[in-house]
Amino acid sequence: MGSREIATLGDGQVFVKRTDDGQMCAVKSEIELGVREKELCAVPGGSVMITASGLDKLNRVAGLTVIKPPQISITVERRGFPETTMVENPYIEYSKDGAIKVVTVECLAIGLSPIGNWCITQERLRFDLVQYFASDAWNKVKKFPDCGRFTTKAMHDKHADGNMWVPMMLNTGLSVDVTHPEITSVLTGHITRQKFAERIASTICRRNAMKRHPSIAQSVVQPEQGGYAYVPVIGWQHDQTVDGLKKMAAQAVSGDSPPAEVEVLQVETEVEFGNEENSAVEGDLSSDDMDQNKKSVEEQQTLFEQDNVLGNREENLLYLKKVRDSLGDKFRERVHALAPDLSECDDLSKAPDHNVDALVGAFKAEARQQKEKQ
Repeated sequence: MGSREIATLGDGQVFVKRTDDGQMCAVKSEIELGVREKELCAVPGGSVMITASGLDKLNRVAGLTVIKPPQISITVERRGFPETTMVENPYIEYSKDGAIKVVTVECLAIGLSPIGNWCITQERLRFDLVQYFASDAWNKVKKFPDCGRFTTKAMHDKHADGNMWVPMMLNTGLSVDVTHPEITSVLTGHITRQKFAERIASTICRRNAMKRHPSIAQSVVQPEQGGYAYVPVIGWQHDQTVDGLKKMAAQAVSGDSPPAEVEVLQVETEVEFGNEENSAVEGDLSSDDMDQNKKSVEEQQTLFEQDNVLGNREENLLYLKKVRDSLGDKFRERVHALAPDLSECDDLSKAPDHNVDALVGAFKAEARQQKEKQ
């Protein structure tokens, strides 16, 4: 890549690397994520996790390309025998009565690692709604014994008390009272998951693919007072074409060996009730994006296909305008120190997203440092 130099600003939280011709190749920045902005979500156990929206915001600097391949290979049972076949991504299995049983989806996050090497995280996620429902109901029965009992199918049928049968293993399961408030809440959650099953699975899969990539590799944070956390992210500029990225993705999906310089990390995840890694989806379920009064399911995009909220580009440009008004002539010097290629400081609206994000991260980091010294 040629000789390098590092330009720092403020407390050094933001830097750039340049090749001999002066072109910026990498940038590190601290990105602000907030609870109220639904970029962070509290989960059982006291942890605070980064949501799909928060990871999309981090990705504005990381620059990962997230791909959902049109088809994936899975093993299904055909006429009593296992058979590997190509199916649509995501793949949905239905019960005889038309309810969704399982959603399987795969996403790939392609980008450069912090040291500049190509890396692909290949995430395959299985969302078993039947098992999730049974686990949710079992959790309620343990906490509220009056809402149901663990028994055998024969004993459930013998005591015809109007309870619902929830199978678990072999001939055992739960006999639950559907009129009990706790079981009613379980049923309500299951109905919601049935309606948004594909979107939920796709959102979790995309989030997992990004959070496992080395350029981000962070999912749990500790917010400061006010509900904000500052996450360091490294992003790179590259000259890889769209066709090149698709080729790398196709090689990973098909199982072909990618070039030696490309690292592939494969992970399979099961959505489990009560698992902290997947509990953030409950925040997505209650978010405005899941509002049933907005659009039909067919009209709604998946959470990660919507426009990123990143404190938005417009909001970042407004922030930089306020900084420019405050610093006056010094603002041009600061910008030039960070990114000399941004010669038109008076028209940052033409600057690439990663440059705008880096500048915002720099000034906010410096502001926090000055505040701490006071």
